[in-house]
Amino acid sequence: MGKKLDLNKYLQKTVVKRYFVKGVLQNIHGEHSERKLEKDQLVHTFPKNEKEELLVPLGGERGYIMGALRYALYDIYKDQLQNKKWEGYGMKTMLEHGVFITPKWIPVGKKISNPLDKPKKYLVQAKGKGGGTFPVYYDYVDKADFTLTIEITNSRILEDIFLSMLAHIQRLGIGPKRRGKITLVVERESNGD
Repeated sequence: MGKKLDLNKYLQKTVVKRYFVKGVLQNIHGEHSERKLEKDQLVHTFPKNEKEELLVPLGGERGYIMGALRYALYDIYKDQLQNKKWEGYGMKTMLEHGVFITPKWIPVGKKISNPLDKPKKYLVQAKGKGGGTFPVYYDYVDKADFTLTIEITNSRILEDIFLSMLAHIQRLGIGPKRRGKITLVVERESNGD
């Protein structure tokens, strides 16, 4: 049998830049679990981990921050995305394959902010012809601190462009229908600069 290799050592060598992000979520709505109110009305709520902490999908390739970064890219740079001479040309692909946000699920405490019998209610337009409105209910957390790590593995992702997009997500809102607010503080660790 051959020698075992620790691939984590090599994985760390692929990181060009690492950002440690602290932040605050406000008015964040539950989305990835459901519970029932009286009269069998469904309430969108938060999944929980083994410690009974409420979870929000901030990280990962499908999390709220990556989704907000995609919106920010178009908001800020939409006129330049097709320009092959622009220094950030190809940023959409670089973002998808060169940015990693961990952990995927962030704990936001153990208690929802609304009373169980009074979730937030929104009237939503039904799709199709003649569709009226119907109520949709959400549990929410008023405020929660979080920490996460963003690693960049593609050296072509320019720091000014990336940090502008990261700052911009604070204006976009976060979570279901972007009803929540996020505030970020970033500390950078450099690899190889």
